[in-house]
Amino acid sequence: MIYLSLTLFFNILYGGFCFGLFKKINIEPWKAFIPVYNFWLMLEPSKRPKWWIVFALLPLFQLIILVEFLKRFNITTLLQHGMAIVFPFAYLPYVGLKENVKFIGEDFKKFKKTKSVIRNWVDAIVFAVIAATL
Repeated sequence: MIYLSLTLFFNILYGGFCFGLFKKINIEPWKAFIPVYNFWLMLEPSKRPKWWIVFALLPLFQLIILVEFLKRFNITTLLQHGMAIVFPFAYLPYVGLKENVKFIGEDFKKFKKTKSVIRNWVDAIVFAVIAATL
């Protein structure tokens, strides 16, 4: 019961963080407050398969959906992803309210930069940690 209460609380809090981002992609912002459905709505502009919604039920995998969603706003650097993961309570509203951050959809691939050596190592370590927890 405590797990369910905490999950509901954090999902509603998370909806508040994503309120501005949903506004930018022309989705009614109130939908950001509905648990699991907000992740479903993030999958659509991210062009990810709908079965990824299973990840929304697992807290660590929610971060994967979040990072994929933020890429569509041209938020692609390791620092930006780290800020979104470690400080979502501050960074997501900041991105949502920032005027020069626009939804670019699949065009983010045009701006894609090569990954640094550090980024490759961080990606490998994150994958190893997630794979080890399964």
